[in-house]
Amino acid sequence: MLPISDITIHRAQKVDFADASRLLEVFRTDEIATDEAHQRLNLITTHPDQSLWIAKSKNQVIGLLGFRIRHNLETATEYGEVSSIVVDERWQKRGVGQLLLDHAEALARQHGCLGLWLVSGFGREEQAHNFYEAAGFGKTGFRFVKLF
Repeated sequence: MLPISDITIHRAQKVDFADASRLLEVFRTDEIATDEAHQRLNLITTHPDQSLWIAKSKNQVIGLLGFRIRHNLETATEYGEVSSIVVDERWQKRGVGQLLLDHAEALARQHGCLGLWLVSGFGREEQAHNFYEAAGFGKTGFRFVKLF
C-alpha cells in the first residue's frame, strides 16, 4: 500500500464505475447488480448540484465521496452535503476518509456554503459516528423517513 500522500482524489468518470460500484455494497446487506450500481453513479455524476469523487491509490479505487449543494429556504444559504462517503475496508483507519472529508469541505467553501453536513445511519455508530465527531461534526437532530 502506498503512503497517504500518494493518494489522489479526482472527479469520477464512467471508467471508474466498475471499481466504485463495489464500494456501494457497504450500504446494503445484499449484492448490488452492476447495472443498478452504474445507474446510481451515473445519476450523481450527471446532476448539476451533485458530484462524485474517487480516491485512488495508483489505479485502484479505494474510496468515494458523493457531494451535493443543499439550498436552505429558511435562511437563503447553502450547505455542502456529504451524500456518501465510503473507504475500502483495507484502507480504513489510514487517513483516506479524512482526505475525502477535507475535499468535501474544500468544495463547500468553493461554493460559498455556510458549512458541511452529512447523514449517518445506524449500525455503524461506533466506527462511523466517532469518526465524524472527531472530524468536527456535531449531532444536530434526527432524520425521519416515510417509505412508500
